[in-house]
Amino acid sequence: MAKKTSKTPGLSKGCREIIRGLKAAEVRVLSSVTDTYIGSLIATVAADRYFKSVRCCSEEEAVAVAAGAALAGQRSACVFQNAGLLSSGRGVALAQTYHAPTLMLISHRGTHRDDPLYYHVYKGRTTEPMLEGLGVSFSHASREEPLGDQVARAVAYVHEAAQPFALLLSKGDLT
Repeated sequence: MAKKTSKTPGLSKGCREIIRGLKAAEVRVLSSVTDTYIGSLIATVAADRYFKSVRCCSEEEAVAVAAGAALAGQRSACVFQNAGLLSSGRGVALAQTYHAPTLMLISHRGTHRDDPLYYHVYKGRTTEPMLEGLGVSFSHASREEPLGDQVARAVAYVHEAAQPFALLLSKGDLT
């Protein structure tokens, strides 16, 4: 039986909502590369028997694992920091070439809103242009509606479009 994440002590509301959305959309495989913002999400998914959690060495690998799982008939997603987006191009190209429905949940570091640390700012500035350059549709998580609903809708989108999609998550979305 799947562990109930809604009552996991210390897990933020945003992370609980992401897990709720993944489960509602029947995502079973989550590949990841850890980051401070998303570390508790990854650890909780790894401990939850509902999911097959695959920790990866690089973001390119995380995208490729999620794309491969999708091509094998499993609903999947990957989660990593935007710095890794800069090195994930071949994984994204794989997903695009083979029309693999691949959801990328990306912690959007370096934003003016809640992460203005100088060593993250370049990541914040380059995230959207990088996604546009790769031809990946994306959106920023909205704080106006439940995050779980946005995740479930993003999963539905990747399956209808048969293409990757990135949902950008700021620090405030994950708290």
